[in-house]
Amino acid sequence: MRFFIFFSFAFSVVGAQQYAPLDTLDHDARKANKELFTNKLDDFSKELDRKYASNTVWHVKKELEEFKTFFLKSFDRSSYVYNTPFNYKVDSIYKEIYLNNSNVPNDLQILVSRDVSLNARCLINGTLVVNMGAIHFLENEDQLAAIVCHEVAHKLLRHSEKSIVESVSEKYSQKTKNENLEIKRQKYNRQKRAFSILKEKLYSKSGVNKKQELEADSLGYTLLKNTKYSAFEFLKALEYSSQFDTIRPANLELNTYKLVFDLPEQPFNDRWLEQEDFSQYDYVFEEKLSKDSLSDHPEMDERIKQLQKKFSELQDYKNQNPVFGENTSYQALRVIAKKEQVPSLFYEKSYGFCIYLALYRIQQNDMVDFHKEWLGKAFQAMYEARKSYMANKYLDRIDPKNQTESYQQFINFMWNLRLNEIEKIAIHFSKES
Repeated sequence: MRFFIFFSFAFSVVGAQQYAPLDTLDHDARKANKELFTNKLDDFSKELDRKYASNTVWHVKKELEEFKTFFLKSFDRSSYVYNTPFNYKVDSIYKEIYLNNSNVPNDLQILVSRDVSLNARCLINGTLVVNMGAIHFLENEDQLAAIVCHEVAHKLLRHSEKSIVESVSEKYSQKTKNENLEIKRQKYNRQKRAFSILKEKLYSKSGVNKKQELEADSLGYTLLKNTKYSAFEFLKALEYSSQFDTIRPANLELNTYKLVFDLPEQPFNDRWLEQEDFSQYDYVFEEKLSKDSLSDHPEMDERIKQLQKKFSELQDYKNQNPVFGENTSYQALRVIAKKEQVPSLFYEKSYGFCIYLALYRIQQNDMVDFHKEWLGKAFQAMYEARKSYMANKYLDRIDPKNQTESYQQFINFMWNLRLNEIEKIAIHFSKES
């Protein structure tokens, strides 16, 4: 899923101003989960010996070790929450699924990520990661259960395992070696030839991904049907996944910058809103690849039609009025998930997005003092980054082709600020809190 956040989704709840931050510093839980993840990945690695040829296994294990090193870092970045109502909710959903489906194992590791996007994933070793963003965007517990069932289905169908084995086999195949050698031998058009080969491989992989998603939909729907949840919500969950899959930041008005950053110790400077003129730029792009063909998730309309074709009861799902179980606790979690978006972006070190969303929430008059406090923290982090010439890690550069005008304006604003100006903003909002 692209890392753009849709900010205009909002709902009001009585008592929304009351807030208690989630505890992400449970060192014992973090340590235990790191060990469990490592053990599960090591156990999976050992199973490979009896399934595949030794040369393939050697390369796969090498990839798994690199994946382990990469993923373990996410624990140290405070990417997950532990012992929170989010964890209890996802755990209860998973329990309902495995208790009512004999083919679902009861030993998956369940993690709840601070990620603000609508997504979940089941990793190759049986670690199920559910984003808090999924709870924010999905309207009821039944839809969240549908997403979990879909990811569990990927695990049951061994999709990740098959994909990595196929990828490794292709990477070290004689065909790939010959293609690389052919490219090196070419005197002209090397880049074009390499791109042509890449396109061919991407289209091929896309076909596999599409097939896997359709398989996981079918099995996932079957798993959900066996639970207490409304099976019709499976299709609605797919619709929401599509709606929030290619999304952009909402409009941040220029007046918001002037209202927020006109400070007693540093009056607003119109220079901060100046934009570079990109109209004369001559962009040269390689041949465009089909967006649909390269999508991680094939078009949802097709997936929904395939499910309706296979399961006749889904033909009229939009006119169904299922009776849901008690969802009060789930709706309360949605409120918290919304409040946690700005802190989550900060903990993920996405300081640019953190500032952007905090400004948008202030523009909405939503928990203004709270979001100003996070502005102070994020600007302090950006000050430290700029001072050490590391700002590029946390703040995008302008990309007119792939960014909204609103977000480009924001990026210009941030880069137009001088180091001492960033520091004054950080100090101001830190004092306010």
